Amino acid sequence: MINELIRLGVDYFCIAPGSRSTPLAAQVARNENARHIICYDERSLAFFALGYARATGKPAAVIVTSGTAVANLYPAVVEAAMDRVPMILLTADRPPELHHVGANQTIRQARMFGDYVRWFVDVPPDGYASERGLLSTVREAVAKAMGFPKGVVHLNCMFREPLLGESSEKSPLVPLLQRGNFFGHPEVRVSAGDLDVVVDVVKRAENGLVVLGAIRSKEEQRAVVRLCEELRWPVFADVLSGLRTFSGRENIANFDHLLLKGDLFKRMPDVVLQIGGRLVSKRLQAFLDGRAGERHIFVDNHPDRLDPGHTVTDRVWGDLSLFAGDFCGRLAPSPRPLPLAGEGEELSRYSQEVERRIDALLEGESVAHECGVARAITKHISDDMGLYLSASMPIRDMLMFAKVGAMPHIGANRGASGIDGVISSACGFAAGLQKPTTLLIGDLAFLHDSNGLSLFRSTSVPMTIVVINNQGGGMFHFLPVAKHPDVLTPFVDSPHNFMLKGLCNTFGVAHVRVETQRDFEACYRDALAGQTHRVIEVVSDKARNFTFHEKMKDAVLR
Repeated sequence: MINELIRLGVDYFCIAPGSRSTPLAAQVARNENARHIICYDERSLAFFALGYARATGKPAAVIVTSGTAVANLYPAVVEAAMDRVPMILLTADRPPELHHVGANQTIRQARMFGDYVRWFVDVPPDGYASERGLLSTVREAVAKAMGFPKGVVHLNCMFREPLLGESSEKSPLVPLLQRGNFFGHPEVRVSAGDLDVVVDVVKRAENGLVVLGAIRSKEEQRAVVRLCEELRWPVFADVLSGLRTFSGRENIANFDHLLLKGDLFKRMPDVVLQIGGRLVSKRLQAFLDGRAGERHIFVDNHPDRLDPGHTVTDRVWGDLSLFAGDFCGRLAPSPRPLPLAGEGEELSRYSQEVERRIDALLEGESVAHECGVARAITKHISDDMGLYLSASMPIRDMLMFAKVGAMPHIGANRGASGIDGVISSACGFAAGLQKPTTLLIGDLAFLHDSNGLSLFRSTSVPMTIVVINNQGGGMFHFLPVAKHPDVLTPFVDSPHNFMLKGLCNTFGVAHVRVETQRDFEACYRDALAGQTHRVIEVVSDKARNFTFHEKMKDAVLR
Protein backbone atom coordinates (compact mmCIF):
# COMPACT_ATOMS: atom_id res chain seq x y z
CA MET A 1 0.00 0.00 0.00
CA ILE A 2 2.73 2.50 0.97
CA ASN A 3 4.86 1.61 -2.06
CA GLU A 4 1.94 2.12 -4.40
CA LEU A 5 1.11 5.50 -2.87
CA ILE A 6 4.70 6.62 -3.39
CA ARG A 7 4.65 5.35 -6.98
CA LEU A 8 1.58 7.49 -7.59
CA GLY A 9 3.25 10.60 -6.16
CA VAL A 10 1.92 10.52 -2.59
CA ASP A 11 5.26 10.37 -0.79
CA TYR A 12 4.67 12.46 2.36
CA PHE A 13 3.34 10.60 5.41
CA CYS A 14 2.00 12.16 8.60
CA ILE A 15 2.21 9.57 11.37
CA ALA A 16 0.85 9.48 14.91
CA PRO A 17 2.24 6.85 17.29
CA GLY A 18 0.10 3.77 17.96
CA SER A 19 0.12 0.01 18.05
CA ARG A 20 -2.56 -1.08 15.58
CA SER A 21 -1.09 1.16 12.86
CA THR A 22 2.36 -0.48 13.18
CA PRO A 23 2.14 -2.29 9.81
CA LEU A 24 1.64 1.02 8.00
CA ALA A 25 4.26 2.92 10.01
CA ALA A 26 6.78 0.11 9.47
CA GLN A 27 6.34 0.32 5.69
CA VAL A 28 7.09 4.05 5.83
CA ALA A 29 10.09 3.52 8.11
CA ARG A 30 11.60 0.94 5.77
CA ASN A 31 11.07 2.87 2.53
CA GLU A 32 13.86 5.26 1.62
CA ASN A 33 11.57 7.17 -0.74
CA ALA A 34 9.02 7.97 1.97
CA ARG A 35 9.17 11.38 3.62
CA HIS A 36 7.44 11.70 6.94
CA ILE A 37 6.63 13.70 10.04
CA ILE A 38 5.62 12.28 13.42
CA CYS A 39 3.30 13.99 15.90
CA TYR A 40 1.69 12.62 19.05
CA ASP A 41 -1.46 14.72 18.55
CA GLU A 42 -3.68 13.34 15.76
CA ARG A 43 -5.63 16.57 15.42
CA SER A 44 -2.45 18.61 14.86
CA LEU A 45 -1.15 15.95 12.51
CA ALA A 46 -4.22 16.11 10.27
CA PHE A 47 -4.06 19.89 10.10
CA PHE A 48 -0.38 19.64 9.17
CA ALA A 49 -1.40 17.40 6.26
CA LEU A 50 -4.03 19.98 5.32
CA GLY A 51 -1.47 22.79 5.20
CA TYR A 52 0.94 20.64 3.21
CA ALA A 53 -1.73 19.95 0.59
CA ARG A 54 -2.66 23.64 0.38
CA ALA A 55 0.94 24.44 -0.50
CA THR A 56 1.63 21.58 -2.91
CA GLY A 57 -1.76 20.81 -4.42
CA LYS A 58 -1.29 17.09 -3.70
CA PRO A 59 -2.30 14.98 -0.70
CA ALA A 60 -0.26 13.79 2.22
CA ALA A 61 -1.21 10.43 3.74
CA VAL A 62 -2.25 10.49 7.41
CA ILE A 63 -1.57 7.32 9.42
CA VAL A 64 -3.21 6.86 12.83
CA THR A 65 -4.09 3.99 15.12
CA SER A 66 -7.61 2.80 15.93
CA GLY A 67 -10.25 4.20 18.28
CA THR A 68 -10.58 7.85 19.26
CA ALA A 69 -7.33 8.58 17.43
CA VAL A 70 -9.42 8.48 14.27
CA ALA A 71 -12.07 10.79 15.71
CA ASN A 72 -9.41 13.44 16.34
CA LEU A 73 -9.00 13.81 12.57
CA TYR A 74 -12.54 15.12 12.17
CA PRO A 75 -11.95 18.93 12.33
CA ALA A 76 -9.25 18.81 9.65
CA VAL A 77 -11.36 16.48 7.51
CA VAL A 78 -14.24 18.96 7.62
CA GLU A 79 -11.96 21.87 6.67
CA ALA A 80 -10.35 19.92 3.84
CA ALA A 81 -13.67 18.73 2.47
CA MET A 82 -15.28 22.17 2.49
CA ASP A 83 -12.30 23.80 0.81
CA ARG A 84 -11.59 20.92 -1.61
CA VAL A 85 -8.14 20.11 -0.29
CA PRO A 86 -6.82 16.60 -1.08
CA MET A 87 -6.02 14.25 1.82
CA ILE A 88 -5.68 10.49 2.21
CA LEU A 89 -6.52 8.92 5.58
CA LEU A 90 -5.00 5.54 6.43
CA THR A 91 -6.68 4.61 9.70
CA ALA A 92 -5.84 1.36 11.48
CA ASP A 93 -8.70 -0.78 12.78
CA ARG A 94 -9.39 -4.09 14.52
CA PRO A 95 -10.39 -7.07 12.32
CA PRO A 96 -14.11 -7.83 11.83
CA GLU A 97 -14.26 -10.52 14.54
CA LEU A 98 -13.35 -7.93 17.21
CA HIS A 99 -16.14 -5.53 16.35
CA HIS A 100 -19.35 -5.35 18.41
CA VAL A 101 -17.95 -7.64 21.11
CA GLY A 102 -16.52 -5.07 23.52
CA ALA A 103 -12.91 -5.39 22.33
CA ASN A 104 -10.59 -2.72 23.67
CA GLN A 105 -9.99 0.46 21.63
CA THR A 106 -12.58 -0.57 19.07
CA ILE A 107 -15.15 1.92 17.81
CA ARG A 108 -17.25 2.23 14.66
CA GLN A 109 -14.76 3.76 12.23
CA ALA A 110 -16.56 2.84 9.02
CA ARG A 111 -17.96 5.97 7.36
CA MET A 112 -17.15 7.93 10.51
CA PHE A 113 -16.70 11.15 8.51
CA GLY A 114 -19.96 10.86 6.58
CA ASP A 115 -20.29 13.02 3.49
CA TYR A 116 -17.08 14.89 4.25
CA VAL A 117 -15.04 12.21 2.48
CA ARG A 118 -15.19 11.69 -1.27
CA TRP A 119 -14.61 7.93 -0.97
CA PHE A 120 -14.52 5.38 1.84
CA VAL A 121 -13.29 1.77 1.76
CA ASP A 122 -12.89 -0.83 4.47
CA VAL A 123 -9.62 -2.60 3.66
CA PRO A 124 -9.92 -6.16 5.05
CA PRO A 125 -7.07 -7.91 6.87
CA ASP A 126 -4.72 -10.30 5.04
CA GLY A 127 -6.57 -13.22 3.52
CA TYR A 128 -9.72 -11.24 2.69
CA ALA A 129 -8.46 -9.36 -0.37
CA SER A 130 -6.23 -10.15 -3.32
CA GLU A 131 -2.98 -8.28 -3.82
CA ARG A 132 -4.27 -6.87 -7.09
CA GLY A 133 -7.44 -5.74 -5.37
CA LEU A 134 -5.43 -3.85 -2.75
CA LEU A 135 -3.28 -2.08 -5.34
CA SER A 136 -6.36 -1.18 -7.35
CA THR A 137 -7.95 0.30 -4.22
CA VAL A 138 -4.90 2.48 -3.57
CA ARG A 139 -4.91 3.74 -7.16
CA GLU A 140 -8.59 4.58 -6.92
CA ALA A 141 -8.00 6.42 -3.64
CA VAL A 142 -5.38 8.68 -5.23
CA ALA A 143 -7.62 9.29 -8.23
CA LYS A 144 -10.56 10.25 -6.00
CA ALA A 145 -8.47 12.54 -3.79
CA MET A 146 -7.04 14.34 -6.82
CA GLY A 147 -10.21 14.37 -8.90
CA PHE A 148 -12.62 17.22 -9.56
CA PRO A 149 -13.18 18.49 -7.01
CA LYS A 150 -10.27 17.37 -4.85
CA GLY A 151 -11.05 16.07 -1.41
CA VAL A 152 -10.59 13.56 1.40
CA VAL A 153 -10.38 9.80 0.91
CA HIS A 154 -10.59 7.35 3.83
CA LEU A 155 -9.07 3.86 3.75
CA ASN A 156 -9.91 2.04 6.99
CA CYS A 157 -7.24 -0.67 7.26
CA MET A 158 -7.99 -3.72 9.41
CA PHE A 159 -5.06 -5.61 10.90
CA ARG A 160 -4.77 -8.83 12.87
CA GLU A 161 -1.96 -9.65 15.24
CA PRO A 162 0.94 -10.15 14.95
CA LEU A 163 1.14 -6.61 13.63
CA LEU A 164 4.75 -6.51 12.47
CA GLY A 165 5.66 -9.17 9.95
CA GLU A 166 8.18 -9.30 7.13
CA SER A 167 9.78 -6.19 5.70
CA SER A 168 8.58 -4.56 2.49
CA GLU A 169 11.48 -6.04 0.49
CA LYS A 170 10.08 -9.55 1.03
CA SER A 171 6.44 -8.61 0.43
CA PRO A 172 4.63 -10.60 -2.30
CA LEU A 173 3.26 -7.31 -3.58
CA VAL A 174 6.64 -6.03 -4.80
CA PRO A 175 6.51 -7.72 -8.27
CA LEU A 176 3.08 -6.21 -8.83
CA LEU A 177 4.37 -2.68 -8.31
CA GLN A 178 5.90 -2.71 -11.77
CA ARG A 179 2.49 -3.15 -13.36
CA GLY A 180 -0.58 -0.95 -13.65
CA ASN A 181 -1.25 2.49 -15.03
CA PHE A 182 -0.84 5.84 -13.37
CA PHE A 183 -3.99 7.87 -12.94
CA GLY A 184 -4.00 11.13 -14.87
CA HIS A 185 -5.59 14.25 -13.45
CA PRO A 186 -7.21 15.98 -16.43
CA GLU A 187 -7.46 19.74 -16.70
CA VAL A 188 -11.04 20.84 -17.22
CA ARG A 189 -11.24 23.29 -20.11
CA VAL A 190 -14.29 25.43 -20.79
CA SER A 191 -15.69 24.58 -24.20
CA ALA A 192 -15.25 27.10 -27.01
CA GLY A 193 -19.00 27.60 -27.32
CA ASP A 194 -19.52 28.26 -23.61
CA LEU A 195 -16.53 30.58 -23.53
CA ASP A 196 -17.94 32.57 -26.45
CA VAL A 197 -21.14 33.16 -24.48
CA VAL A 198 -19.17 34.49 -21.49
CA VAL A 199 -16.97 36.73 -23.64
CA ASP A 200 -20.03 38.10 -25.43
CA VAL A 201 -21.62 39.08 -22.09
CA VAL A 202 -18.38 40.79 -21.04
CA LYS A 203 -18.03 42.69 -24.31
CA ARG A 204 -21.58 44.01 -24.03
CA ALA A 205 -21.04 45.28 -20.47
CA GLU A 206 -21.33 49.02 -19.93
CA ASN A 207 -19.84 49.09 -16.45
CA GLY A 208 -18.07 45.87 -15.50
CA LEU A 209 -16.31 44.77 -12.32
CA VAL A 210 -13.86 41.91 -11.66
CA VAL A 211 -14.04 40.20 -8.25
CA LEU A 212 -11.22 37.82 -7.29
CA GLY A 213 -11.89 35.16 -4.67
CA ALA A 214 -9.57 32.43 -3.41
CA ILE A 215 -6.96 31.45 -6.02
CA ARG A 216 -4.62 28.57 -5.19
CA SER A 217 -1.42 28.76 -7.18
CA LYS A 218 1.05 31.30 -8.50
CA GLU A 219 0.45 29.99 -12.02
CA GLU A 220 -3.28 30.72 -11.70
CA GLN A 221 -2.56 34.13 -10.21
CA ARG A 222 -0.28 35.11 -13.09
CA ALA A 223 -2.91 34.03 -15.61
CA VAL A 224 -5.65 35.96 -13.82
CA VAL A 225 -3.48 39.10 -13.59
CA ARG A 226 -3.01 38.96 -17.36
CA LEU A 227 -6.78 38.68 -17.79
CA CYS A 228 -7.32 41.73 -15.56
CA GLU A 229 -4.74 43.71 -17.50
CA GLU A 230 -6.37 42.77 -20.82
CA LEU A 231 -9.90 43.46 -19.63
CA ARG A 232 -9.04 46.69 -17.79
CA TRP A 233 -12.09 46.65 -15.57
CA PRO A 234 -11.70 47.73 -11.93
CA VAL A 235 -10.67 44.77 -9.76
CA PHE A 236 -11.76 43.96 -6.21
CA ALA A 237 -9.22 41.32 -5.12
CA ASP A 238 -10.14 39.54 -1.88
CA VAL A 239 -7.25 38.63 0.40
CA LEU A 240 -7.18 34.89 -0.42
CA SER A 241 -6.78 35.61 -4.12
CA GLY A 242 -3.15 36.40 -3.31
CA LEU A 243 -3.65 39.48 -5.50
CA ARG A 244 -4.96 41.94 -2.91
CA THR A 245 -1.57 43.68 -3.08
CA PHE A 246 -0.73 43.46 -6.79
CA SER A 247 0.34 46.82 -8.19
CA GLY A 248 -1.68 46.96 -11.42
CA ARG A 249 -3.66 50.14 -11.99
CA GLU A 250 -6.83 48.07 -12.26
CA ASN A 251 -6.49 46.90 -8.66
CA ILE A 252 -8.75 48.79 -6.26
CA ALA A 253 -6.72 47.58 -3.30
CA ASN A 254 -8.77 49.29 -0.59
CA PHE A 255 -12.18 48.24 -1.89
CA ASP A 256 -13.25 46.94 1.52
CA HIS A 257 -12.92 50.43 3.00
CA LEU A 258 -14.51 52.06 -0.03
CA LEU A 259 -17.59 49.86 0.24
CA LEU A 260 -18.44 51.81 3.41
CA LYS A 261 -19.53 54.56 1.05
CA GLY A 262 -23.11 53.96 0.04
CA ASP A 263 -22.65 56.08 -3.11
CA LEU A 264 -19.41 54.42 -4.19
CA PHE A 265 -20.73 53.69 -7.69
CA LYS A 266 -22.54 56.33 -9.70
CA ARG A 267 -23.58 53.50 -12.00
CA MET A 268 -23.79 50.06 -10.46
CA PRO A 269 -21.83 47.37 -12.36
CA ASP A 270 -24.09 45.64 -14.86
CA VAL A 271 -21.72 42.65 -15.11
CA VAL A 272 -19.56 41.11 -12.37
CA LEU A 273 -16.91 38.59 -13.41
CA GLN A 274 -15.94 36.68 -10.25
CA ILE A 275 -12.91 34.39 -10.52
CA GLY A 276 -11.98 32.14 -7.60
CA GLY A 277 -13.72 30.81 -4.52
CA ARG A 278 -14.78 32.02 -1.11
CA LEU A 279 -14.74 35.70 -0.16
CA VAL A 280 -13.48 36.91 3.21
CA SER A 281 -14.89 40.43 2.89
CA LYS A 282 -18.42 40.61 4.30
CA ARG A 283 -18.87 44.03 2.73
CA LEU A 284 -18.01 42.68 -0.70
CA GLN A 285 -20.38 39.74 -0.27
CA ALA A 286 -23.15 42.11 0.85
CA PHE A 287 -22.46 44.33 -2.17
CA LEU A 288 -22.80 41.35 -4.52
CA ASP A 289 -25.96 40.20 -2.74
CA GLY A 290 -27.50 43.62 -3.34
CA ARG A 291 -27.07 43.29 -7.09
CA ALA A 292 -29.60 40.48 -7.52
CA GLY A 293 -30.94 40.42 -11.09
CA GLU A 294 -27.75 41.67 -12.78
CA ARG A 295 -25.30 39.38 -14.58
CA HIS A 296 -22.91 37.65 -12.18
CA ILE A 297 -20.47 35.25 -13.85
CA PHE A 298 -18.70 32.92 -11.41
CA VAL A 299 -15.58 31.02 -12.52
CA ASP A 300 -13.84 28.36 -10.44
CA ASN A 301 -12.09 25.02 -10.88
CA HIS A 302 -14.87 22.88 -9.40
CA PRO A 303 -18.59 22.41 -10.07
CA ASP A 304 -19.84 23.07 -6.51
CA ARG A 305 -22.07 26.01 -5.69
CA LEU A 306 -20.44 28.91 -3.82
CA ASP A 307 -23.24 31.43 -3.95
CA PRO A 308 -24.50 32.41 -0.46
CA GLY A 309 -26.47 35.35 -1.86
CA HIS A 310 -27.99 33.32 -4.75
CA THR A 311 -26.92 35.98 -7.25
CA VAL A 312 -24.79 33.95 -9.67
CA THR A 313 -26.41 33.89 -13.10
CA ASP A 314 -23.66 32.18 -15.12
CA ARG A 315 -21.58 29.32 -13.68
CA VAL A 316 -18.26 28.46 -15.35
CA TRP A 317 -16.32 25.37 -14.25
CA GLY A 318 -12.76 24.93 -15.50
CA ASP A 319 -9.05 25.25 -14.86
CA LEU A 320 -8.45 28.91 -14.02
CA SER A 321 -5.17 29.21 -15.94
CA LEU A 322 -6.70 27.69 -19.07
CA PHE A 323 -9.83 29.82 -18.71
CA ALA A 324 -7.84 33.02 -18.36
CA GLY A 325 -5.67 32.24 -21.38
CA ASP A 326 -8.58 31.22 -23.60
CA PHE A 327 -10.63 34.22 -22.42
CA CYS A 328 -7.85 36.66 -23.34
CA GLY A 329 -7.46 35.02 -26.72
CA ARG A 330 -11.12 35.62 -27.54
CA LEU A 331 -11.19 39.08 -26.00
CA ALA A 332 -8.39 40.43 -28.22
CA PRO A 333 -10.40 40.84 -31.44
CA SER A 334 -13.02 42.96 -29.66
CA PRO A 335 -14.46 45.57 -32.06
CA ARG A 336 -14.12 48.29 -29.43
CA PRO A 337 -11.53 49.03 -26.72
CA LEU A 338 -12.24 48.01 -23.15
CA PRO A 339 -10.50 50.76 -21.16
CA LEU A 340 -10.59 51.21 -17.41
CA ALA A 341 -13.87 53.13 -17.36
CA GLY A 342 -14.23 56.57 -15.83
CA GLU A 343 -15.86 54.86 -12.88
CA GLY A 344 -12.72 52.76 -12.46
CA GLU A 345 -10.41 55.78 -12.61
CA GLU A 346 -12.36 57.40 -9.80
CA LEU A 347 -12.30 54.20 -7.73
CA SER A 348 -8.55 54.04 -8.21
CA ARG A 349 -8.11 57.60 -6.94
CA TYR A 350 -10.32 56.83 -3.92
CA SER A 351 -8.27 53.74 -3.14
CA GLN A 352 -4.96 55.61 -3.32
CA GLU A 353 -6.34 58.31 -1.03
CA VAL A 354 -7.41 55.65 1.49
CA GLU A 355 -3.86 54.25 1.30
CA ARG A 356 -2.49 57.65 2.30
CA ARG A 357 -4.99 58.03 5.12
CA ILE A 358 -4.12 54.61 6.55
CA ASP A 359 -0.43 55.58 6.63
CA ALA A 360 -1.24 58.93 8.22
CA LEU A 361 -3.32 57.35 10.98
CA LEU A 362 -0.70 54.70 11.68
CA GLU A 363 2.07 57.31 11.95
CA GLY A 364 0.29 58.65 15.00
CA GLU A 365 0.17 55.22 16.67
CA SER A 366 3.25 54.28 18.66
CA VAL A 367 1.62 51.38 20.50
CA ALA A 368 1.38 48.19 18.45
CA HIS A 369 -2.03 46.95 17.41
CA GLU A 370 -3.54 44.60 14.86
CA CYS A 371 -3.90 47.00 11.92
CA GLY A 372 -0.33 48.23 12.05
CA VAL A 373 1.05 44.73 12.47
CA ALA A 374 -0.77 43.47 9.37
CA ARG A 375 0.51 46.41 7.35
CA ALA A 376 4.07 45.98 8.60
CA ILE A 377 4.11 42.29 7.65
CA THR A 378 3.21 43.09 4.05
CA LYS A 379 5.78 45.88 4.07
CA HIS A 380 8.66 43.52 4.89
CA ILE A 381 7.64 40.11 3.54
CA SER A 382 8.74 39.11 0.03
CA ASP A 383 7.09 37.32 -2.91
CA ASP A 384 9.20 34.24 -2.27
CA MET A 385 7.76 33.60 1.20
CA GLY A 386 4.62 32.09 2.66
CA LEU A 387 1.94 33.89 4.66
CA TYR A 388 -0.67 31.93 6.60
CA LEU A 389 -3.64 33.76 8.09
CA SER A 390 -5.79 32.72 11.02
CA ALA A 391 -9.55 33.22 11.09
CA SER A 392 -11.34 36.07 12.87
CA MET A 393 -9.45 39.39 12.97
CA PRO A 394 -6.00 38.44 11.51
CA ILE A 395 -7.33 37.60 8.05
CA ARG A 396 -9.67 40.61 8.10
CA ASP A 397 -6.88 42.96 9.18
CA MET A 398 -4.77 41.67 6.29
CA LEU A 399 -7.72 42.24 3.95
CA MET A 400 -8.17 45.82 5.12
CA PHE A 401 -4.64 47.01 5.90
CA ALA A 402 -2.20 45.07 3.70
CA LYS A 403 0.19 47.36 1.84
CA VAL A 404 0.33 47.14 -1.96
CA GLY A 405 3.61 45.55 -3.04
CA ALA A 406 4.77 42.02 -2.25
CA MET A 407 2.57 39.04 -3.11
CA PRO A 408 3.61 36.11 -0.89
CA HIS A 409 2.09 32.63 -1.11
CA ILE A 410 -1.18 32.94 0.85
CA GLY A 411 -2.90 30.23 2.86
CA ALA A 412 -5.76 30.09 5.38
CA ASN A 413 -8.34 27.68 6.74
CA ARG A 414 -11.49 29.19 5.22
CA GLY A 415 -13.46 26.05 4.40
CA ALA A 416 -15.16 25.97 7.79
CA SER A 417 -13.28 29.08 9.05
CA GLY A 418 -12.49 27.58 12.45
CA ILE A 419 -9.67 28.68 14.73
CA ASP A 420 -8.54 25.11 15.46
CA GLY A 421 -5.37 23.62 14.00
CA VAL A 422 -3.99 26.89 12.62
CA ILE A 423 -0.39 26.52 13.87
CA SER A 424 -0.26 22.94 12.58
CA SER A 425 -1.71 23.97 9.22
CA ALA A 426 0.88 26.74 8.87
CA CYS A 427 3.68 24.26 9.65
CA GLY A 428 2.40 21.94 6.93
CA PHE A 429 2.08 24.89 4.54
CA ALA A 430 5.72 25.82 5.17
CA ALA A 431 6.84 22.21 4.73
CA GLY A 432 5.00 22.01 1.41
CA LEU A 433 6.28 25.35 0.11
CA GLN A 434 9.81 24.83 1.40
CA LYS A 435 9.93 28.60 1.85
CA PRO A 436 10.15 30.78 4.99
CA THR A 437 6.62 31.32 6.25
CA THR A 438 4.88 33.80 8.54
CA LEU A 439 1.74 32.93 10.48
CA LEU A 440 -0.48 35.79 11.71
CA ILE A 441 -2.70 34.46 14.48
CA GLY A 442 -4.75 35.61 17.47
CA ASP A 443 -4.12 34.51 21.03
CA LEU A 444 -7.17 32.24 21.31
CA ALA A 445 -6.30 30.37 18.11
CA PHE A 446 -2.70 30.12 19.32
CA LEU A 447 -3.81 28.58 22.62
CA HIS A 448 -6.26 26.29 20.84
CA ASP A 449 -3.46 24.68 18.81
CA SER A 450 -0.49 25.04 21.15
CA ASN A 451 0.38 21.38 20.49
CA GLY A 452 1.16 22.48 16.95
CA LEU A 453 4.34 24.04 18.34
CA SER A 454 5.69 20.50 18.67
CA LEU A 455 5.79 20.33 14.85
CA PHE A 456 8.33 23.17 14.68
CA ARG A 457 11.23 20.85 15.39
CA SER A 458 10.36 18.76 12.34
CA THR A 459 9.80 21.75 10.03
CA SER A 460 13.07 22.51 8.28
CA VAL A 461 12.19 25.92 6.82
CA PRO A 462 12.15 28.93 9.18
CA MET A 463 8.74 29.90 10.55
CA THR A 464 7.71 33.11 12.27
CA ILE A 465 4.51 33.18 14.29
CA VAL A 466 3.13 36.65 14.94
CA VAL A 467 0.52 36.24 17.66
CA ILE A 468 -1.74 39.14 18.58
CA ASN A 469 -2.36 38.89 22.32
CA ASN A 470 -5.33 41.07 23.19
CA GLN A 471 -6.46 38.82 26.04
CA GLY A 472 -9.33 37.17 24.19
CA GLY A 473 -11.42 37.43 21.06
CA GLY A 474 -11.13 40.97 19.74
CA MET A 475 -13.49 40.39 16.82
CA PHE A 476 -16.52 40.19 19.11
CA HIS A 477 -16.13 43.88 19.96
CA PHE A 478 -17.18 44.60 16.36
CA LEU A 479 -20.36 42.52 16.62
CA PRO A 480 -23.79 43.42 18.10
CA VAL A 481 -23.00 41.42 21.25
CA ALA A 482 -20.56 44.21 22.19
CA LYS A 483 -23.60 46.27 23.23
CA HIS A 484 -24.28 43.74 25.96
CA PRO A 485 -21.23 43.85 28.27
CA ASP A 486 -22.77 41.44 30.76
CA VAL A 487 -22.74 38.80 28.02
CA LEU A 488 -19.63 39.87 26.10
CA THR A 489 -17.21 39.27 28.98
CA PRO A 490 -16.39 36.55 29.90
CA PHE A 491 -18.98 34.48 28.06
CA VAL A 492 -18.07 35.48 24.49
CA ASP A 493 -14.66 37.15 24.23
CA SER A 494 -12.99 34.65 26.63
CA PRO A 495 -10.36 36.73 28.45
CA HIS A 496 -7.39 34.77 29.83
CA ASN A 497 -4.14 35.22 31.73
CA PHE A 498 -2.02 32.54 30.10
CA MET A 499 1.69 33.21 29.60
CA LEU A 500 2.52 32.50 25.97
CA LYS A 501 6.23 32.62 26.73
CA GLY A 502 5.84 29.60 29.02
CA LEU A 503 4.17 27.62 26.26
CA CYS A 504 6.96 28.49 23.83
CA ASN A 505 9.59 27.49 26.39
CA THR A 506 7.87 24.13 26.85
CA PHE A 507 8.31 23.36 23.15
CA GLY A 508 11.76 24.92 22.85
CA VAL A 509 10.64 27.74 20.55
CA ALA A 510 12.26 31.18 20.75
CA HIS A 511 9.84 33.86 21.99
CA VAL A 512 9.93 37.65 22.12
CA ARG A 513 7.22 39.98 23.45
CA VAL A 514 6.75 43.51 22.02
CA GLU A 515 4.41 46.37 22.81
CA THR A 516 5.32 49.10 20.30
CA GLN A 517 5.06 49.24 16.53
CA ARG A 518 8.74 50.12 16.20
CA ASP A 519 9.83 47.12 18.28
CA PHE A 520 7.58 44.80 16.29
CA GLU A 521 9.01 45.90 12.95
CA ALA A 522 12.57 45.48 14.23
CA CYS A 523 11.85 41.99 15.59
CA TYR A 524 10.01 40.96 12.43
CA ARG A 525 12.85 42.10 10.16
CA ASP A 526 15.28 40.11 12.31
CA ALA A 527 13.03 37.05 12.13
CA LEU A 528 12.85 37.17 8.34
CA ALA A 529 16.62 37.55 8.10
CA GLY A 530 17.26 34.64 10.48
CA GLN A 531 17.13 30.92 9.87
CA THR A 532 15.36 29.84 13.06
CA HIS A 533 11.77 29.51 14.26
CA ARG A 534 10.43 32.35 16.34
CA VAL A 535 7.23 33.51 18.04
CA ILE A 536 6.66 37.26 18.23
CA GLU A 537 3.95 38.08 20.77
CA VAL A 538 2.39 41.48 20.12
CA VAL A 539 0.60 42.91 23.14
CA SER A 540 -2.55 44.67 21.98
CA ASP A 541 -5.68 46.21 23.45
CA LYS A 542 -9.12 45.33 22.10
CA ALA A 543 -10.66 48.71 22.90
CA ARG A 544 -7.79 50.63 21.31
CA ASN A 545 -8.00 48.49 18.19
CA PHE A 546 -11.74 49.06 17.93
CA THR A 547 -11.20 52.82 18.26
CA PHE A 548 -8.62 52.78 15.44
CA HIS A 549 -11.09 50.99 13.15
CA GLU A 550 -13.69 53.64 13.92
CA LYS A 551 -11.16 56.40 13.12
CA MET A 552 -10.44 54.65 9.85
CA LYS A 553 -14.13 54.56 8.97
CA ASP A 554 -14.44 58.29 9.68
CA ALA A 555 -11.37 59.00 7.53
CA VAL A 556 -12.84 57.05 4.61
CA LEU A 557 -16.27 58.59 4.80
CA ARG A 558 -15.26 62.23 5.10
